[in-house]
Amino acid sequence: MPFVPFAGMTLTARRISKRNKQDVDLAGLLVETAQVMTAMHRWPDVFQAAIEHQHYFESHRVLLVTRELSEALYSSKIDFCLKYLRLPYSICEICFEQGLKVPGTNIQAPGTLVVAKPSQASMDAMDRFMKKAAGNGLDMESYRNIFSMRYVMDDETLPEGMNSTYAMNIDLTKNGEMEIEDVIRKAPDMEHVDATLNDEEKKNQAAIMKLVIGALCYLSIDNAEKEDAKVFDRPRMGVKPSCLILGKNYKEIARHMRKGHIRRLRHEKYKRDEDGNVRMVWVHEHEVGGAAEHLMEAKKELMG
Repeated sequence: MPFVPFAGMTLTARRISKRNKQDVDLAGLLVETAQVMTAMHRWPDVFQAAIEHQHYFESHRVLLVTRELSEALYSSKIDFCLKYLRLPYSICEICFEQGLKVPGTNIQAPGTLVVAKPSQASMDAMDRFMKKAAGNGLDMESYRNIFSMRYVMDDETLPEGMNSTYAMNIDLTKNGEMEIEDVIRKAPDMEHVDATLNDEEKKNQAAIMKLVIGALCYLSIDNAEKEDAKVFDRPRMGVKPSCLILGKNYKEIARHMRKGHIRRLRHEKYKRDEDGNVRMVWVHEHEVGGAAEHLMEAKKELMG
């Protein structure tokens, strides 16, 4: 099953260089790109170059999410605050299966690069990149508590490398207490960009963010179906990617389903994890209204 990669600066440069049979230093090219963008004061692009450099040449974590699992998670209600989202790594690429459409459209769900509360090691690496590319270090306080995602929407009418890159940055210090679905609906426009999103783009971005958040929530569930994967059709860029596939054997039940939901166990009677964090569960979609022998118990799995 093929998965769609994040089509950012690095992948675009590699595709063009291979087609032209050129040997390009992709890491060096990211630095040069950031230097140009700094001179133009295009700070979102400078930050993206820093993220891509850290992703491809330092960590290269990739989540592959199957279509059926993505659709089931998207239809679930997410009922907890963004600050409770906990991940095993702070920069990763989420690649959705080919054939998964952005809900409500006929557009392929794009590969997405995600940063979530960068670790100190990630911050230090991006700081070194920024000093080399822009002369100044990373604004640590601005990015320490950030949730950021970036994706590229293909437009066949545009030349390669000219497609629009979309971004969403959420400050967890300001929005961490908000319910995730409220954050998705009220996400702020990016600053220092060429144009703000129109209504259709905002609708698509909200749908993509919910797909991304659903995958990240599922990754944190104790009994999530996840396994190491080798992806032979993925271009080699930087360090070898470490890939996990989520929901490889997930099958949605065909009968009438009650909508699933992901929620936080707020009541004092529920145990917290070893770090004192409130626990969350995914109550799967489940069958209702059928014959007794066909009814299912709502399955709960602890998160984090």
